[in-house]
Amino acid sequence: MRAKLKRLSIWDHDDMCLSADVEKLEAENAQLKAQCDLWNKKYTDLMQSLEYAAITNSELNELRAENARLTDSLQWEQNRADRIGTHGDGCWKWGPSHYECALREIGRLKTGGGE
Repeated sequence: MRAKLKRLSIWDHDDMCLSADVEKLEAENAQLKAQCDLWNKKYTDLMQSLEYAAITNSELNELRAENARLTDSLQWEQNRADRIGTHGDGCWKWGPSHYECALREIGRLKTGGGE
């Protein structure tokens, strides 16, 4: 009988130790689940940020290409406007593209062909 009581008390002691260990493990498990949920949220937020950055980068590249196209077009138009040979009476007054015309007008006035 005494051995039976000893055995029962050992089992009771082991059960109490085991239930304390189980409670400790359950608390750790709950804490790990909470951390996992937090990391999953951070991961989701990061993936959304990366997706937004990829879209933004794509749009930025399109805008850069459009800017380059417009710059090329503007340069072509400016070069074309500079090459057009529009001259007329008093064209030397029309600006820098008629500098040579202004020099000829000065030469003409110096030689007395002015008035």
